[in-house]
Amino acid sequence: MADGTLTPSLKVRRDEVNSAYADAINAMYADDAPMSDLVPR
Repeated sequence: MADGTLTPSLKVRRDEVNSAYADAINAMYADDAPMSDLVPR
């Protein structure tokens, strides 16, 4: 894939995804992140 997150055999390059989306992933799991009304916990 052009952004480098997939191999030619369409496997996910986890290190690339983690580094590219680290801020978004950390924000989703932060203690102060808003909880969704769609899925009860």
